Amino acid sequence: MLQISLGQILSKAVCTIIKLNVPDLLVDNPKTAEELAELTGSHALSLGRLLRYLASLNIFAIDEQERFALTPLSDVLRTDAPSSPRDWILFNAEPWRWELSQSFEKVIATGLSAYEHVYQKTVYEVFNEKPEYAIAFNKAMKSWSSSLPNAVVNAYNFQTANLVVDVGGGMGDLLIAILEANKTVNGILFDQLNVIQEAQNFIANKEIVNRCKLVDGDFLKSVPSGGDLYIISYVLMDWSNEDCITILKNCRASMSNNGSLLIIEPFADVSNEQTFAQYTDMIMLQETSGRVRTLKEWNTLLDSSGFTIKNIIPTGTLSMNIIEVI
Repeated sequence: MLQISLGQILSKAVCTIIKLNVPDLLVDNPKTAEELAELTGSHALSLGRLLRYLASLNIFAIDEQERFALTPLSDVLRTDAPSSPRDWILFNAEPWRWELSQSFEKVIATGLSAYEHVYQKTVYEVFNEKPEYAIAFNKAMKSWSSSLPNAVVNAYNFQTANLVVDVGGGMGDLLIAILEANKTVNGILFDQLNVIQEAQNFIANKEIVNRCKLVDGDFLKSVPSGGDLYIISYVLMDWSNEDCITILKNCRASMSNNGSLLIIEPFADVSNEQTFAQYTDMIMLQETSGRVRTLKEWNTLLDSSGFTIKNIIPTGTLSMNIIEVI
């Protein structure tokens, strides 16, 4: 329990290692704390103690010569590592993010999010007023979900779709992966204006640019029509049941009777098993009016929105499932 209570130190420790780019410095060969300190402009004894602590958690390895080396955990923290969680870790160590965690007791007492306690606004209202927060969030989400697009593409057959509409698709990583793997499919990326403006630069040099239309709007009001396959990926967990029903009904109103919707979300496990979904639910509890839902809760939500579940496909990453509904 004492170790668990010191989780904030581990978060800061990993964040510091990333900022010093220590993983990049260990790619070619192991190094001592003194060598790393000289390369990073750090205090050798302090850096060595930090690395020794992280080595005890298998984040680094230490040999008999007290040289530190990468492990599979620290290898993904390299600047050039695919599917790296670097931006997510940096985002979570921001001082303003830590301020939110100080309101956790109030969150439990009231049911209101930490943003509402700290800023008297919802998370999205805060992001609209503080674009630097929104930019950091978008980078963090791209980093957090970097392993998901390929997992979804490998798990589901998109070849029969003509037009895929990604509702709340962020920077477009998932839609890009789908279009790159399915050359006859076209797509619409739909999100708020500030997100779409940022996504334009990201997609501009992609091979799929001519098959991907970018549309801005508010999914609480409407979503683009004409798609035969709609996707809502790790979005609905951010929203209350009432808002989810509104979003889902807007999708239902824009799609044909034989259209399909893929909801990509984790399930809350009613068990003693430790899953990433349970960690995700704590983020939702602290910061949004949403939640990670049980299968029973999903059935109730979908029934209220005019949908039924056709299939559930695990993606094998981040506890995420593809919930195919019709």
